Amino acid sequence: MLTFFTAAKPFRGATAVHQRNALRSWLAAAPGSEVLLFGDEEGSAETAAELGLRHFPDVPRNAYGTPLLDAIFATAQREARHPILCYANADVVLLPAFAAAVQRLAGWPRFAVVGRRVTIAIDEPIDFVPGWDERFQRAIPRILRRGRGSALDYFAFRRGVIGPMPPFVIGRPAWDNWLVAHLRRSGVPLVDATPVVFAIHARHGYGHVAAARGGRWEGPEADANRALASADIPGFRAGLYTTWSAGWLLLPNRIVPALTWRHVASRARMTFWETRERIRSTLRRLRKRR
Repeated sequence: MLTFFTAAKPFRGATAVHQRNALRSWLAAAPGSEVLLFGDEEGSAETAAELGLRHFPDVPRNAYGTPLLDAIFATAQREARHPILCYANADVVLLPAFAAAVQRLAGWPRFAVVGRRVTIAIDEPIDFVPGWDERFQRAIPRILRRGRGSALDYFAFRRGVIGPMPPFVIGRPAWDNWLVAHLRRSGVPLVDATPVVFAIHARHGYGHVAAARGGRWEGPEADANRALASADIPGFRAGLYTTWSAGWLLLPNRIVPALTWRHVASRARMTFWETRERIRSTLRRLRKRR
């Protein structure tokens, strides 16, 4: 059994449909699991009561009113009833195969699971009746490609492997890439579940982003997230830390070292960049002593 947790946007219009689909899919994907919903956005309390979610309305926020992830992750790990947790964006539908995949790692003392997603338009409520996942998956075009490795929409992990985080804001760039770097630095085995997990992200706009630049999520909040990541990890580059950074690959019948050329090349780039930054940092310290 799993503890899912997330923070949602206001439950209005299409966003309400996306988020209710996601929350209900998590409950259907792993019967007996729980969902923690953070924040007091419009409709959150009513949705939590209707679906039987555990609601945590009080969440620290930045000056724009956006929830801070360090408090959410800390509270979730403290309050979860199950030892394996999963943070997922509130508009990501997960199928029952997800819970089965994560449970295959239950014997590992430390781990984190990531994976790529697909993005499609899902503007109607999903009918969660027996066999819903098979029908849903058949309705998705087979040619649909998975998204970029830098789009990290879920993290499943054993309680305690994620330590203190900088005060990143939710729904803006860099924090998820920082988390991959943090797990790597902490020696936590990172598992890419893309081959067996079908994560469906609902297509949406970015009108909710405060003081945005351009058509998506760029702006002062994105700048602040990147600054926090760079302050913690000198030379931080978000594009280095993706699903391709994983050292393990979850296949239908086994878990193997991730030796695809994309995984190997990604880890080689990370090692090169991190080594270069360590050398530069050492040289800077030596110059200051002179």
